[in-house]
Amino acid sequence: MLSLQDNAWIDEAVEKIVKKMDLVSERSRNKIPYTAQNGVHDDRSREDQTFSADDGLNWWCNGFWAGMLWQMYHAAGNEKYAEIARISEEKLDRCFSDYYGLHHDVGFMFLPSAVADYRLTGNPDSRKRGLHAANPRHFRRMTG
Repeated sequence: MLSLQDNAWIDEAVEKIVKKMDLVSERSRNKIPYTAQNGVHDDRSREDQTFSADDGLNWWCNGFWAGMLWQMYHAAGNEKYAEIARISEEKLDRCFSDYYGLHHDVGFMFLPSAVADYRLTGNPDSRKRGLHAANPRHFRRMTG
């Protein structure tokens, strides 16, 4: 059993996470962020960025942002997090339509984003994305 002090620490930490994600999710609403410089997130989904093994929309951890938002949605029930997570999902669709960027780490892109959405909400578009990403015929090794 946790002590009162431990419970108080957990409550404080959760409060800080909710406050931070409330602000950051709005600031980075239309981005797929990876790092921040001077307090501003970059955007791995910029359309002027090229696809390569190390950069751009196909970056292996681009699903983590949506994944954090789905965790917030699950914990808090705030529709705002679902809405912003789906922006990332829709941006990741370019990896399918342009067919550049599918690789062995595609699960890290779509499991925490589209599959989480489907599991939490039953969204049929997200189910389709997850199944598409899981199809082994689409994998190829990135070169160049």
